[in-house]
Order: sequence, then structure tokens, then C-alpha cells
Amino acid sequence: MRNNNREIIRLLAFASYKENRGRNRILIGAVAFVVITLFGVFSLSIGKIEADYLLYLRTSGTSAYTTLERPTDRQIKTIEGLSYIKETGKSVYLGSTDVFTCEVLDKNAYETMQLPAYTDVHGDYPSKENEIMLPIRALKETGIENPKLNMKIPVKLTLDSGETIKKEFRLSGFYTEYVDPSVAPPRGFCSQQFLDSLPVDVEMNSLLLMQQNDTLEDEQIEQKLYDDVPMRDDTQQFFGGNSMSYQSVYDLAGGLDTAFLLTVVILLGAYLLLNNVLQISLNRDIRQYGLLKTLGTTKGQLRRIVYRQVTKTVLWGSGMGVVIGSAVTLLIIPKLLSSMYLHGLGNASTMIAFKPWILIFAVTFGAVVTFLSASMAMRKVIKMSPVEAAKFTEQRTETKEKVKKTTKGGAIAHMAWRNIFRFRRRFCITVLSLVLGITISLCAIVLSKGTDQTNQINYENSDFSIISHMNAMQVENYSDDDVFIKDDFKEKIEDLAGIEEEVVVHGGYGRVFSDEKALAPRIASWGYDKKTSFAFVVQALSDDILKQIKSFAEEEGLTVDVDRVLDGNGFMILHYHNLSRIMTEKSEKTIGMPLNIYNLAGEQTGTLSCSGYLDFTKKGLPKFKTTWNGSGILYLLTSEEGFQKMNLTEQTFGIELNVRPELEPLLKNQLNLLIADYNKTIAPKRKLGEHTADKEMILFNAKSDVMEEAKDYLTSSRIVMGALCTILILMGLVNYVNVTMTGLALRRKEFAVMESIGLTRRQLRKLLLIEGVFYSLVVTVATMIFGSGLLFALKWIMNQRIAYFVFSYPWGWLAVCIAGIFAICISVPLLMYKKTEKESVIERLRYYTD
Repeated sequence: MRNNNREIIRLLAFASYKENRGRNRILIGAVAFVVITLFGVFSLSIGKIEADYLLYLRTSGTSAYTTLERPTDRQIKTIEGLSYIKETGKSVYLGSTDVFTCEVLDKNAYETMQLPAYTDVHGDYPSKENEIMLPIRALKETGIENPKLNMKIPVKLTLDSGETIKKEFRLSGFYTEYVDPSVAPPRGFCSQQFLDSLPVDVEMNSLLLMQQNDTLEDEQIEQKLYDDVPMRDDTQQFFGGNSMSYQSVYDLAGGLDTAFLLTVVILLGAYLLLNNVLQISLNRDIRQYGLLKTLGTTKGQLRRIVYRQVTKTVLWGSGMGVVIGSAVTLLIIPKLLSSMYLHGLGNASTMIAFKPWILIFAVTFGAVVTFLSASMAMRKVIKMSPVEAAKFTEQRTETKEKVKKTTKGGAIAHMAWRNIFRFRRRFCITVLSLVLGITISLCAIVLSKGTDQTNQINYENSDFSIISHMNAMQVENYSDDDVFIKDDFKEKIEDLAGIEEEVVVHGGYGRVFSDEKALAPRIASWGYDKKTSFAFVVQALSDDILKQIKSFAEEEGLTVDVDRVLDGNGFMILHYHNLSRIMTEKSEKTIGMPLNIYNLAGEQTGTLSCSGYLDFTKKGLPKFKTTWNGSGILYLLTSEEGFQKMNLTEQTFGIELNVRPELEPLLKNQLNLLIADYNKTIAPKRKLGEHTADKEMILFNAKSDVMEEAKDYLTSSRIVMGALCTILILMGLVNYVNVTMTGLALRRKEFAVMESIGLTRRQLRKLLLIEGVFYSLVVTVATMIFGSGLLFALKWIMNQRIAYFVFSYPWGWLAVCIAGIFAICISVPLLMYKKTEKESVIERLRYYTD
């Protein structure tokens, strides 16, 4: 009669599974928790990254990261062939109206670069000469509240050449965009046919839009493009930017490398959790498998017996993990976010990403690690002879140690200390996994708090900012006698009670001539055909800030002579990344060149020497406030002494105030009233026909208003990051609970033997209590040393990368983790032992011997 080995293997696996119900519950719980952890952590992380990506996309108004001005057809062809460029599109600037700008986009520029940034798109991109597409904001500003397709739109368009065109267009489409109105005007789109009918130099008014690989940062992409693409002239320039995906990851974790490292550590922690529990639990069965080997069971049959049990465990654990993980990630957390709204995104619950592949990955990872751990455990059995396996006790080799005997209780503590180090490999892996879990959760907390947008708002804003609306492009309509923030107004502000810190941004306005050699790199692209004068703005910096700039320049190898500025004999030219690589190299040769300074009336008032060009967008540049700047403004920096030598009328550009927190609401109201009264004295000038009267007014910004605008985003981000950090902390603690419970379940025979030779239950409970304390102390010390070292390393990395990052050691959360460790290490063993007290010593010895 043929043996039915398959049925026997099934029965053996079923009997073993049924016999080890307690152990299997722990294994099922471990698998379920790994699935929950991975699904929750990656869903929350990816969801936040995608939400931030969408916010960046919509608030910037385009998905293009990098641009090239005035591209030639040959350059476009070269760029399209580069392996690190994903997409390109071309935009042609036509001109502007009083409300919006006009552009023409090619198909890829519209569909790939612009359309993803818009919502509520109605109609199509213009295809005929008399068609136009406008955003809702532009239509509202022209008085159209309820736009309809094909309605007539009268447009007065001023071309870039200065020519004015009046034309009636038909509205082919409209959409909603989310660009800050103070940053840029609305963008309207016209057809290629309309462009063909205009006297526009297409090449000179074109802008090539690009998307590079996400791994390339702004400076890297510029460097590569300059190396690979020949420039048409010295002033043509690439403007590099980070991809929005990269920036979103950067905001969350500080970069792709740190995000990858955190992912690896999380997966390692999950692996150790499953591996520890399975290795410990299967060691108990080695004797049983050894007996089966003596009966003739083959290696393959032993594996199938184990894998059948593991399969059932994985299925139950994965099912529980999927259900609980989905409930937490897709129901509970979105419910907490349901009342919040993110501008440009909608309901904040969209921060949670349900990706089937994340769920599949979590289940697959848990299953693979469980089967891999089972396979590794079975290798130990397979390598043993049947006799060795049948006699296996998992005892380490004895070492000769002198044991001191005492009647004062010291032996219990000594036994406890020996017990936790008895299986050193298991001990080291358990401690490593626990320390790793706690450390990664503390790192997540530090990152969450350090990169919180509140820190960015605090870094970029004082409590109150009082700003003059005047700028260098408007000041030519005024004389040297005009002062735009009067001294008596400043005195009223300074007299307010509760001001802790005041920073006055000041300088002046003057004129220079376009033929000055020191200015050549900056104004080369402005197109001056003949000598002419134009206005500039100069800001006086304190010696402290100038010394910080000097240190920064030395560290970065920048070619600027800050010492000359500190001596009062020089100035630096500030720009917002407005120089091409060639012009940057040429700017280094301007150091020492003189510049004649004139007041607004055209009278020469002084001469200073150029000390170099400074890019305000350079990463790591010391922070200082400026007044209005732009691509068409010449902006000089000098010292207090240097400014005095220019002999220009001193202007206050702005006042930055930090105040006592409890008085912030009161001072906000008082400043609002003061500024409103001040602006009322300016408004009557409009009646005299002075169209520039608004430029003399004062703007007022309060940091609390910025916080209020970002409130929903801040709260939703904190909920998401808080949930993520909680999951990671639980991963570390649950890891230890599972390992402890599994280990103690296997020590029941040991406890029975110790009781049989005279150890009282009270002494045994004391032994377990001291073991728990020792375990907790070891983990605490390891966490304080290794974890703190990693946290401070993270601090150093993040401070190098994110200017507004604020490091705060997570003492509170560390205390919670340590308290949790002590509670688990002490309570779990005692609770597990309490369950065995119901059985007699003889019953336990007989059960575990059998």
C-alpha cells in the first residue's frame, strides 16, 4: 500500500500548529504589526510627499524645474537629447495688459508643464488667431465673475517692443491657478496663429522649460547643462531648480540619501522583529524535529512541515495587518484631517496615500522575511545529526567563572545578569533591534519638529515687518529731499511698549551711468546702446553681518573683497542669481574698479571701489533683510561708513520688530492704526494726479497672519508626522514585547526546574524583575550613547542642508520610550510567569519533558 506522506506532513504540521497556539499568536501578531507598520509609515510618508509636491506645483504655477532664456533651435535639439532631461517645452512671451501677461505655449509646454498646475479647466488651449485662454483671477480682475466659453474678451496688449495692440478675443478656455498674486500676475495664453501675425522676435522672447531627473539639484543641473550645451552669448543663462518631488522629500527627510537611509533602517527594524521572534520560537522545536529525523523524516519533509505552519501564520498575520492598517491609515487619520483645508489641494485628508503597491509590498516583505527566517532556523536543524537535534538545549558553552556565594540575595542579581547574557547572539540582536527602533523613531521626531513649517515661518519673518513700498524702479519720479518713512513715524514705533528687538533696514537711492566697467557684468543683458544714467539702491549693512559674509565667502571660495567694504571704501553688487557662468567669471575681474556715485538730481556725491558680486540665492549665505529687488534693479551693499561716503539721502527701507509674545495682539492693533493713519496722509496726493502715490505708502506684515494662513497645513502635517512617529515608536516597543513573550514562553521548563530545586516563587519573581531592570538599563545606556550620537549627526547634516532647521533633543519622547521599556521589561515577564503559577511544578516538568 502506497504511503500517503503528504497527508502525514499535513497532520504533523496541523498538530504542531495546534500545540503551539500561544507562540503562533505572537508570530501572527508580529507579522500583522510589520504589515501595519510598513503600510502606515510608507502611506503617510508618500502621502505627505505627494501632497507637498502638489502644493509646490500649484503655488509655483508650473511643473518646470529649470529654464533657459532665448534658446536657439540647435540648443533645444541638444537639450532634448540629454539623458538627464525628462521633458521640455517652449514658451514665447508676447507682452502684457493691465491685468495679465500673454504667452504662447507649444503642446508639450501646455500639457506637461502648465496643465498639471491648474484645476477646474474648462475649454481648450487656443488654436485660432482670435482665441485666448485666461485664469479665473484675470477674468475677475477685468470684471467678469461668471465666465462662459466663447464669450468676447476685449484686450489691450502692450508688446515687449512697446507696440500696443487692441483686439477682441474669444474665450476658448479658463482655469483656476494658485500663484500668490503678490508674486506674479495671471498668465493668459494665445494661439500660435496669433503669434505668427505679430512683429515679435520669437527666439529672443522664448523660454525653454525643462524637467530634469529628480536626483539632480539646482546647482548640479546648471553645471551639467553649461558643460553640455554651448551658449549663444555670454549673457545667456540657465536657471536651475530642484524638482518638486525632490523638494518634497527634502522637506520631509532632508534629502534623498537620508530618506533612503531611514527607509533601510525601518525595514531592518521590521526584519529584526520577525526574525527574532521566529528564531527564538523555532529553537524550541529543534528537539521535536530531531526525533522526527530519527524516524526517517527527510530534510525536505521537515521543511514542508515548518513551511505549512509558517504559511498559516503569514496568512492570518497579513490579513489582520491589512484590515487594521487600512482602518488606521484610511479611516482614523483621514477623519482627524477632514475638517482642514489646504489651499490649492483641497481637503487635508489627501495627505494620506492609498497605494495598492504599498500594501502588496508590506505583505510581501512580511511573508518573505518570515519564510527566510524559518529557512535560516531550519538550516540549523538540517545540519545537526538526529541525535544532536534530539538532545538540543540551546545552552551556550560553559566558561569557567568563579561564583561568589552569599546569603544576602546577591546570587539572584548575579543569576539575572548571567541570564540576560546567556544567549549572547539573541541578546545582541534583541538590544540592537530595540535600540534601532527607538532611535529611528526619535530621528523621525527630530526631523518632524525640525522641518516643521513653523520653523521656516519663524526663520523668514520677524513678529512684525514694516516695509516701504518704494523701489529703485519708481524712485526716479522723486527728488533727494523725499523721505519715504519719516523719522517721527519711526519714533512713534520705538515708543511702543513691549518691543524686544528692532532691526532697521536702511540705505538710499542714487544714480550711476551705464558705461561704468564695474557694472558691466550686471547690466550686460539690459541692452543699453548708449551711455545713460539709471537709479540704483544701496543698503548699509552692519559690520557684524559683513564679517559673517566674509567668513562665508572664505569657506565657499567666493571672489569678493569684504575687507574693502568693512574699511568703508568698497561695495558689493547683490543679485538674485542673475549672472550666467561666463558673466560670473567676468565679474571677478571687476574687483577694485571704481564707481562714481550720483544723487537723484544727477550730482556726483562720491566714488567707491567694487568689491565683487554676491548671489543672494547662494545656499548658506548669512541671513539679512533687504528691500525690493529684481532682475532689473541694481542693488549695492556697503558698510555704514561706506554709505556715509556716498553722501546720499538716508532712507529707511523697513523696520523688523520682535515683541513680547503676550503683547503681540495689542501691538499688532496699535501698529495697524499707526500705519493706517500714516498712509492716509499719502492718499490725498492721488487727487493731485500723482500716480506714484501708492509707492510712498507703507506695508505691514505680521507673522501671526502668516501662521494663521498656514494653520491647517501645519496642523495636518503634524497629525500625519505624529502618527508616523507613533507607529515607529510602537514598532520598537512591540518588537521587544514579542521577543520577550516568545523567550519567556520557552523558559517555562527552566522556571519549573528552578522551583523544583528550591527557588521560591517570590525569588523567581524577583529574578525576573531584576532581569527586566538590567535589560532596560542596557537598552537605555545603548540608546543614550548610540541614539544620541546618531541624533547629533542628523543635526549636523540637517543644519548644513536646511537653514531653518531647528534641532531640539527629544527628551520628553526619550523619557516616554525609556519608561515604556522599563514597564515592558518588568511587567511582561511577571505577567507571563503568573500564568504558569496555576500549574504545579510536576505538571510543567512532565509537559516540557514530554
